[in-house]
Amino acid sequence: LTHPLEIQLVKKIDELSTVQEEVIANMAPHLLGRYLISVCQLFNTYYNEVHISNSADDLKIARVVLLQKLVQTL
Repeated sequence: LTHPLEIQLVKKIDELSTVQEEVIANMAPHLLGRYLISVCQLFNTYYNEVHISNSADDLKIARVVLLQKLVQTL
């Protein structure tokens, strides 16, 4: 995965545990809402710009795995 939006999406997904810690430490559930909105906005941009079905097989598999991880995050 080398597309800039894929890299951003991986990094954003990786932020989940940090956000969860902040939510608990600050008793601020709105931070989780903001995080999830930003993940969805980034995914929307990614989905509009990156055509998964037209990708080479190896790349398509990697992109589907990324989407599975996104679903787990949400």
